[in-house]
Amino acid sequence: MRSLIGSDTQLNQKSYYEASVQREPLCPPLQGAVVADVVVVGGGFAGLSAALELAQKGMKVVLLEADRVGAGASGRNGGQAIVGYASGQGPFESQLGAADSKRAWDYSVEAIDLIEQRIALHGIACDWQRGYTYVADSARKAKALREEFDDHCARGVACDWAEGTEVARFIESPRYVAAFREHTSGHLHPLKYALGLARAAQAAGVQIHERSPVIGLDRGRTLVARTAQGQVTARYGVLA
Repeated sequence: MRSLIGSDTQLNQKSYYEASVQREPLCPPLQGAVVADVVVVGGGFAGLSAALELAQKGMKVVLLEADRVGAGASGRNGGQAIVGYASGQGPFESQLGAADSKRAWDYSVEAIDLIEQRIALHGIACDWQRGYTYVADSARKAKALREEFDDHCARGVACDWAEGTEVARFIESPRYVAAFREHTSGHLHPLKYALGLARAAQAAGVQIHERSPVIGLDRGRTLVARTAQGQVTARYGVLA
């Protein structure tokens, strides 16, 4: 437990991503009482995306972030945007059936397209590039990788296969015996993307307050999100 607590407290240390951006000035903490259509709690990808979409639909949105926008997992992850799911499609097909499994897969592809569309629409400079390489370092793993390659191709994902010396086309390492590169997934600088979403949300009218942790939620005919120095009363809330 001590080690977990210790590692959690290190989150206030600068990550590579944090050290490689120039942040905007702090969005002022919430002061006093504010009324909105929607209050969004959390300034990561989910909260910023929800706030942006709602504001674009004409709603008055207030977003409350406990620290800085993108300070948590959204601004500290590996930056990969990959089609499909970590479990593979097997559990989806066995539990949901073929049609809904395909729908879930399609959602993952649409999500990557949406990222690219937002980057282009809002001019977000986040080092986005398409492409992802899967590798195998043994013959046994290469067989499983080939099955994954065939599955991707069957689902309509453009992929290129390589083995032996041809692997060098994708990665300069003698360690790998087979690889395939697919062209739908991609990679970005996650914190730059989060900060770009924040700017887009503000341009759409979203009111962002950083260093404003929510300490209470009162639910009645309206929702009241309370911070140490203020509160937001809203018809709807998004906990992100």
